[in-house]
Amino acid sequence: MTKRYAVDLSLQASFQKKCLSFLRRLEKHAHFFRENPDDRSIETTGAAYRNMMVTWAQVEHIREAGLNMVDDAPKSPLIVERRSYWFLQAMADQSEFEDACDLLEAQLEDLAKKVLCREAENLWVAGILENIATTFEDDFHLSTMDRK
Repeated sequence: MTKRYAVDLSLQASFQKKCLSFLRRLEKHAHFFRENPDDRSIETTGAAYRNMMVTWAQVEHIREAGLNMVDDAPKSPLIVERRSYWFLQAMADQSEFEDACDLLEAQLEDLAKKVLCREAENLWVAGILENIATTFEDDFHLSTMDRK
């Protein structure tokens, strides 16, 4: 039984690591746009777009890790002891978690396109990224995790 929990805890750790990495990337992008409000050169926007698309791709890793954790949840100490993740509290329906991931992907993809086409001011982009980061942190209960 101990071995089973060790696997469960590794899924939890993997999920937390992916979430925190994603959150750090969002915060890093927001900081870049806030620190460079007038830099809308082709080189800068192209690099920012590529970096945002890498961040966008991380959502799929979060989805996969979260769903793996959900699949394993009935025997997980995370559920038995803490029941701390909102998408694990209603085990019969994981569509809320998948919908949250879909929304994240859509928001980031739309924002990345606006950055590439230089349709949005950098400070506006920074604000949107900060909002996405805050919502993500709240929805995924990251404030309770260790943010080293």
